[in-house]
Parts: sequence; C-alpha cells; structure tokens
Amino acid sequence: MIKCLIIDDEQPAIDVIAFYIKRVLGLELVATSTKGHNLNALALQHNPNLVFFDIRIDDVSGLELVGVLPDHIKVIFCTAYSEFAVKSYKLNAIAYLMKPIEYNRFLKAVRRAYGTMTFPSGGDNVDDDYIFVESGRKGNMVRISLDELEYVEGLSNYVAFYSGKQKITTYLSPRSLEHKLSSSRSLRL
Repeated sequence: MIKCLIIDDEQPAIDVIAFYIKRVLGLELVATSTKGHNLNALALQHNPNLVFFDIRIDDVSGLELVGVLPDHIKVIFCTAYSEFAVKSYKLNAIAYLMKPIEYNRFLKAVRRAYGTMTFPSGGDNVDDDYIFVESGRKGNMVRISLDELEYVEGLSNYVAFYSGKQKITTYLSPRSLEHKLSSSRSLRL
C-alpha cells in the first residue's frame, strides 16, 4: 500500500483528492490536515510515501515546508497558482496539479510517482460518472453525477448544471466544459 497524506487549506480540495485516492487500489489515505505547519509532525507520525500538498498554505510557501521532508517521500503539489510550477520541480516534485484537479491528471501524477502500479481504467474511471466543478466561493468544489444530470445551460462564461431541483452555476465556459467532458462522454453542448 502507498500511504498518502493530504495537506491543503481548502477542505473541498481535500475531499476531492481523498475521493480520488479511495478509487485507486494500492493507495491508502493515512491523514489530512488544513494546516501546513502540521506537515512534519504528520510525516513523522504516519510515514507517508506520497504527499499531496497545497503550494500556498497558512501564508507560508509550501515550497519551503516540503524542502525539509526526507527524500523517500514523494510530493505532488496541488494548487491554483501556476507561477510556482518551475520552483516546485526544482524540489523534485513529482507533479504540479492545477485546481480543480481532474481525475485523469491525478492518475497521471500518481503513475509518475509509482509507474509500476496498475490503475482502474475504462468503466472504473471516475470521470465517466462524475465531474468536479468550482461553485460559489473560491475553492468550493461540487461533485456532479453525470448520470443524474438533466441538462446544462451555457451562459457565456458561466455554465449552469441542473439535476433534479438543484442548480449549480460555475465560472466555466461552455467550450471548456465540452473539452473536459469529451474524453469521457459523447456529449456536445
């Protein structure tokens, strides 16, 4: 089992990554935290193999915090800030995932860390059943079941999802949504 630790100041982001970890055989979530300063204590306590870490947390650079981890712990940065990508790779980060994190990119990053692992594909792919979109305040991720989705309304730079009595509006252009769904469903907006 590959022991995973998630540290992110946004609980919805933790929830998405935790959901993805549960979908992959061979990955085990050992701990989560919304506080960056807990990194060293949690690493000592749980001895994770893989850390999913927000690059900006507690007004501190995750780049500085991760620099003190033992070499055997692999790091995947998860962030909304693209400007730190080059610096993260200088610290031997395995991957740099932009939020909202898509399952296929998550799998690709984990494969990069542990290339010999086998992962579910085809029908087991979570992207075939759900998408995650940011809704409301920044970082609030909502899981939408594609099977329960009744219709989608494009509103220039916004998309509204309708499922039962629920309406979820997100800042996402219809074209971006179409691209996001093209790999998993034959759906055209």
